[in-house]
Amino acid sequence: MEGLEITGYVFLGIFFSFSVFHLVVCFFENEKLRKITKIFCLVLLAIAACFLAYRHPLIYVGAILGAVGDYFLLKKNHLLSFVFGVISFFIGHVLYLTQIIFLFDWPNYGYAIFYGSLIIFLIIFSIALYPKTKLLAGKVAYLGNAYYGIMFVNFVVSIVLACLTSYHWQLSLFAIGYVFFVISDSFLLYTSYIKDVKRRDFYIMLSYLVAQSLIVLSLVFINIGI
Repeated sequence: MEGLEITGYVFLGIFFSFSVFHLVVCFFENEKLRKITKIFCLVLLAIAACFLAYRHPLIYVGAILGAVGDYFLLKKNHLLSFVFGVISFFIGHVLYLTQIIFLFDWPNYGYAIFYGSLIIFLIIFSIALYPKTKLLAGKVAYLGNAYYGIMFVNFVVSIVLACLTSYHWQLSLFAIGYVFFVISDSFLLYTSYIKDVKRRDFYIMLSYLVAQSLIVLSLVFINIGI
């Protein structure tokens, strides 16, 4: 095992340990410590991914954007911070999608067709859901709809690739990660706009950290040959 890989696994262990600590903080509702520790979880995961799969920056940059989104969502009741947070996560999901799309050996026009179709789908998806979601978030619902749309696309593409490629279990983990992502974000929306729940941040972060771990590690495993 090379030095970089060993370092990556060390940081992965630190990430899991720190995540458990953060979840304990969330469970006991220590708001000050929760805010201090929140963003470091994804930073540590990104560092681990960087050492384990340094030739594939889309993976660890996607995780870093998750940390950026976590920072902005510390002020989720502030509209501009919420928007920046959603945009950060959205771009991160696009990077994760791009990483698995690279498993296809397409000519350049194939990628152009795919991403053109993706943009059209997200626009239609966002407009179609707006009449219902505007009741929760107003105009911001367009952005939220597109965000859920990209998660849906990532889930579907990973299932298709799991069937068409040899990366069956890795891409299955990727798809399961997106199930947990939807659970986390849906619970966040529910507690923010409908009804608050005791220890909400514990449940949100538990499902979120499981989601990010499965997504990032599945991509790492694919690219280091596990």
